Amino acid sequence: MEEMKEASKEEKKEGKQGNGKKKWLILILLLILLGSFAAWKLFDTGDGLAMDPDQSEGTLDGLSEAEIQKLLDDKVAEGQFMLNINTRPVFKNGTSKGTLRIENNPQNRYLMVVKIYLKQDEKDGEKIYESGAIRPGNKIETAQLDVALKKGTYPVTAYFEAYDMKTKEFVGKAASTLSITIKE
Repeated sequence: MEEMKEASKEEKKEGKQGNGKKKWLILILLLILLGSFAAWKLFDTGDGLAMDPDQSEGTLDGLSEAEIQKLLDDKVAEGQFMLNINTRPVFKNGTSKGTLRIENNPQNRYLMVVKIYLKQDEKDGEKIYESGAIRPGNKIETAQLDVALKKGTYPVTAYFEAYDMKTKEFVGKAASTLSITIKE
């Protein structure tokens, strides 16, 4: 009988040791899951854009923050240009000069060509004016349209096309809506 009691005690000890190992294994797995979840949350911005895990804080060696900012500002400035045009030009008649008042701002880095199209059903229709290339710091006060329009007010779109000063390659364009009035 005594042998049975001892065997029973040994089985209980082994069972307790096995339970202890299981508890540690479960605890380790929970910690791994918790760590994985924390890492996922740390690198997830919430909008489907995940942060790169290889990044580190700081800037590249050799450039100060001010130098990097200047490079970024210069790059942005390269792609921008200012538009100036009279949004309500008036012409005495369809063949006279009118007050277009086009300016290629001195701050611009590009040659500008201005093209004006009649608007028809919210789309561009016939081209009624095209300037030559305008240098930065130059303007066109008055100009004659390329098409003689009848008396009335016309909705139009003016496109400013930018060209590189040296290569004369097209860089980009911007648009402005105008209303041209022909008095007679």
